[in-house]
Amino acid sequence: KVLVLAGYHDAIAQIFVGDIHNVVSTQEGPDWSTKILAGDGNRAVRFGRIEKSFAAGASVQTIVKACAASLGVDPGNLAKVTSTRILDHGYAAFGNAANEMTRILGAIGHTWSIQDGRLQILPPGGVTTETIALLSPQSGIIGSPEYGTAKKKNGKTVLTVKSLLQPGILPGRRV
Repeated sequence: KVLVLAGYHDAIAQIFVGDIHNVVSTQEGPDWSTKILAGDGNRAVRFGRIEKSFAAGASVQTIVKACAASLGVDPGNLAKVTSTRILDHGYAAFGNAANEMTRILGAIGHTWSIQDGRLQILPPGGVTTETIALLSPQSGIIGSPEYGTAKKKNGKTVLTVKSLLQPGILPGRRV
């Protein structure tokens, strides 16, 4: 495991915790540089296996809950998934639990990730229900926001903002 804390003065906060995949240390003159390749839930995603059958009438939540248990991660916001989809036929989840979770959630248009060891499931274009993070000149925004151009025809434009380190800005959170 690796834990990264950062901040300013007395406001130190966790900005990452995850499983180490690879570490490379090199000497550069009198100094050493260490590069760590890590991922939140990396071991769970790589090694989590599931072998479970579900009878007709099983819900998406039931299958995802079993996958999360096989991954060994906290179910996170699974209880808030609003899909009421019930499978008409039985379902056999076999193999990599992360792949099975991607397959079953993809069928209802949702995506998932692991954030701080907890499952985070979001509907298309969805965000978490956490408090909105405010970026302003007083909270550390640098310069002015800039609109980019859409990468595809009729695609969404991207707003780019530079800021001082903001530990409260997390994947899936509204800013």
